[in-house]
Amino acid sequence: MLYQSINPYTEETLKTFDLHSDAQLASIVAKADNTYKNNWRRKTYAQRAAILHKAAEIMRHNRDAFATPITVEMGKLFREAQAEVDLSADILDYYADNAEKFLAPIDLKVDDGKATVLSQPIGIVFCIEPWNFPYYQLARVAGPNLMAGNVLIVKHAPGVPQCAVMFEELFADAGAPEGTYSNVFITNEQSATVVADPRVRGVALTGSERAGKAVAAEAGSALKLVLGQIEAAVAHGAHVVTGGRRIDRPGYFLQATILDNINRDNPAFHQEFFAPVAMIFRVPDEQSAIDLANDSPYGLGGSVITTDIERGRRVAAQIETGMVFINRSTWTAPGLPFGGVKNSGYGRELSSLGIEEFINKKLVHIPA
Repeated sequence: MLYQSINPYTEETLKTFDLHSDAQLASIVAKADNTYKNNWRRKTYAQRAAILHKAAEIMRHNRDAFATPITVEMGKLFREAQAEVDLSADILDYYADNAEKFLAPIDLKVDDGKATVLSQPIGIVFCIEPWNFPYYQLARVAGPNLMAGNVLIVKHAPGVPQCAVMFEELFADAGAPEGTYSNVFITNEQSATVVADPRVRGVALTGSERAGKAVAAEAGSALKLVLGQIEAAVAHGAHVVTGGRRIDRPGYFLQATILDNINRDNPAFHQEFFAPVAMIFRVPDEQSAIDLANDSPYGLGGSVITTDIERGRRVAAQIETGMVFINRSTWTAPGLPFGGVKNSGYGRELSSLGIEEFINKKLVHIPA
């Protein structure tokens, strides 16, 4: 497995990073465990919030510097990379401002005595993150978990190592103790070792094994794979309305592509395209549209476009996804929960729900 920056606009290899050895990885896990037990979990919410606010301030003050590796490693337009930096900083501020309220003790009404539920950290959380939002994906786990008192070990996508290093250095610059947030460049086999370590109390994964293998390959090999998907779709009867080919120029560019005439036997029917590829399906009525939307192994997000908002709400309630957006394709904000169902995973990030994924909901009961 290679951790390297490949500029998708030029196909130039910019930098290659060495893997952590088994001994280095063991040291990182030990440091994280010690930091959790003897430092980070003992800090007050205010002390942790001060560090996250500082990290957000650093990101905003150095906006262009943080945005640059997003563009040169994963190809996002620079203005979109700048927006991702802003959003990531907003997420850190959001949890710094709200964590104590979200995790406040809850008194239960019981017949016998008094009962309280405490929200407490659990320890090391191991995170495996994808390439498509190099900071936003990290902020979604870092903001809530660090404020909850957990510490993080993060294996980012092999194609965005400069972003991974910058985000690790961000927390050190903000004053977090060593071991609070640790980036690792490791193989899938080493990842399995981390997951099995009893000191690691939770695992957060955005992506899949198939996606993990794809992002571990060079970007040319991945391409984004998508050309093969299009060819297979056409071989099974799909019609290319427009696009469908690689653009003849340096870099990893695909024509914007629209496919139609796709029946259920076509492999494209149940595939994800991580590329500018859209599929058009025609249905006779509303219920058929709902049934079609739900005939998928995936269930992250959906959209309903309508002039009748109440009809949109009715349809949205029947779509089997973790999120549905009415009259927009998608959206995100620190206060909106993010997550899916079916093969798109479980659990939620962001909002008050995101901070509750890796905490101990401890009952304390006092008899009457």
